Amino acid sequence: MARFYRTIAFAFWVLGLLTTIAAVVSRITRPVRLMLEETVELRSLLWLAIVFFLGAIATRAIEQTSKD
Repeated sequence: MARFYRTIAFAFWVLGLLTTIAAVVSRITRPVRLMLEETVELRSLLWLAIVFFLGAIATRAIEQTSKD
């Protein structure tokens, strides 16, 4: 079960990292920003990244308690 939790935590971490990179790149480069702002607000990307990182932290915490 710990391996499953590690996989889920890693997936959340990667998704959070990719979302953060997308937010930073769209903030820096103008063409990407204009393309992305039509569909998604930049603030929403940052909130999504926070949710993914919190999911990774919560999954790691559950993994630690399941070992005991």
